[in-house]
Amino acid sequence: MKNRLKQIIVWCMVAALLCVNCSFTSEAKTGSKVTVPKTSITSVRSRSAGQVTVRFKKSKKAGSYQIQISTDKKFKKNVKSQKVSAKKTTVTFKKLKQGKKYYVRVRVYRTVKKKKYHSAWSKVKSVKVKKKTTKKDSGQKNTGDSNKSENTTDVTDATENAGTTKDTDITGNTGATKDTDTIGNSGTTGDTNSGGQESEDQKKEWDGTAELEKMEYELGDEIKVHYSKQPECAGEIKEYYTYGNQGEYIDYTERYTKKNEDGNVVCTSVGHTSLCIIFPETEHYKETWIALGKVRIYNNEDPLGGFNLSGYKYGETMKKEVGNTTVTNGTGSFCEWFACEGNAAWLEEHITYKVSDATPKEYSNLMEWAGWNTSEPEIKVETYNLKGVYGETTSITTPTTSGKVQFSGKAMSQCKLTVTAGAGVRVCRLDAYKDGVLYDTMYVAPKPYDEDGNLLDAELYTKVRRNVEAKLWTDDMSNYDKLKTLADYISTTAHYPGYQCTQKDVNPTLWDGFSVDGMALYYNMFDMPVLNRAMALRGGIITCVAIDIVCAAAEEDLGLNYLYDKATDTVAEGEGVWLTIGDASTNPSAGAHESLAYKDADGNIVYIDAQGRKARNSCEEHGCLDKVIRD
Repeated sequence: MKNRLKQIIVWCMVAALLCVNCSFTSEAKTGSKVTVPKTSITSVRSRSAGQVTVRFKKSKKAGSYQIQISTDKKFKKNVKSQKVSAKKTTVTFKKLKQGKKYYVRVRVYRTVKKKKYHSAWSKVKSVKVKKKTTKKDSGQKNTGDSNKSENTTDVTDATENAGTTKDTDITGNTGATKDTDTIGNSGTTGDTNSGGQESEDQKKEWDGTAELEKMEYELGDEIKVHYSKQPECAGEIKEYYTYGNQGEYIDYTERYTKKNEDGNVVCTSVGHTSLCIIFPETEHYKETWIALGKVRIYNNEDPLGGFNLSGYKYGETMKKEVGNTTVTNGTGSFCEWFACEGNAAWLEEHITYKVSDATPKEYSNLMEWAGWNTSEPEIKVETYNLKGVYGETTSITTPTTSGKVQFSGKAMSQCKLTVTAGAGVRVCRLDAYKDGVLYDTMYVAPKPYDEDGNLLDAELYTKVRRNVEAKLWTDDMSNYDKLKTLADYISTTAHYPGYQCTQKDVNPTLWDGFSVDGMALYYNMFDMPVLNRAMALRGGIITCVAIDIVCAAAEEDLGLNYLYDKATDTVAEGEGVWLTIGDASTNPSAGAHESLAYKDADGNIVYIDAQGRKARNSCEEHGCLDKVIRD
């Protein structure tokens, strides 16, 4: 038994050694050695309170990097870790203890044949985390070396004042061993720096300042940087983006700027981007990264512009939109936007606007009959530059004059157009002029609500329906007779959409009364179900959903009960109505057809239908005009 136990222990020890060998010796399953080169930390900085930013050299064979930070130089406790892709060479740790010394290291990961390998850890660097500056601190004078002050976070090697080992930088007076950089009064062996050349840890970041000549550019402009003092060598201007919640990840791109043949950085695309300048490592300085700020690049030569609509569909040839408006004292207002690739100054100089009432004639007649305010619309213009965001997707809806409307371009500036008009103005036309020539047009249908959030069209619809009922119904009619009479009225005066009676060339009379600028019928341009029902009672356009009008009349004007309970699929006792659809309607072959079921006091059930007429001729020919009730 004891021998068996010894065998088990031996085999466990062998297995453990094999696991260690796989993780750290970089031996593949085939037995071939996998090389994972080390990387090195180029800088560790604490520019903000409680934060440390680590930069390291890029490894050609890296699949990813692991970065660790700890208050323990042996990384046994209080360890934070981040793993980033091979594209990243910068990581920021946040929520660190202010004023505390931290140690940092990094290693490289590779994946070969679905197996992960990593390099040895880099040399450990240390940094003191910046504290939040107080009023007392800001008033103190620095003494001694400024690099040792609390807010400059001097970067030192983690083995400071310690004994030397292999691959260790020493800044004390100890003797040096093989592969050790030694700075002091002792003799040197191995790879020791000598002469006037400074060691890596003696090098400082370039201590000058760099700033852009300006923060706003136009396409083709060269980006120029001003320096407080001349750097040792030329810096490289880069675009960068930061993102992520667990640190700072930097992507360098050439999305908006590129180098020209002369080696100068010029603006090539419209948009917003952040720039930095990177000075390479020199004999006396470390690699230095300086943020230059966020810049805007405009196209003021021939910018794309147009009314910018969030719900607009690609390929349409007319810009149209429904805009909610709150009506106060009979007047409502709404906002629309005109966007442009140029800046605000270009917009103000070249683009002007006009607003007009484009409400169809029959809709205006209804509003005047109902007593709604129909005062002419007015426009207020506010122009400003857009701030932009990283990875912005804001696009511009191009003008209708170019054919089919498309989405392209970046919105760099825009005009906020506030339109004020009487609640009875149901279509506003907005025109934009470029240097006096019509450039873009859009139509807006205000959807009016009162200050309590009630749709005013509902009140209008009820008023129109009851006016029609007053002209059609008599005291000697039964409830069924009244409902059937209302349904027949709709079916002989309204028009079914898509039929010849709704085509401009066949029925110009309908178009004259129900179209917007003679371009399209209001019914087809805007989705306004409640207003459609009101207009259906005045010779408008409607499908079989017109029976909803008859159902509303039964419940609200005759006081009949709605008998059908969907939850139980049952019909209650007594006189009343309910809507039937598809198989349950008078036209079971049409899945969406609606009918109204009416049950009298004796339990007899009859069905009623209502819809616009499917005529193939004009209003004059099919005779609807003489039947429409308008007063």
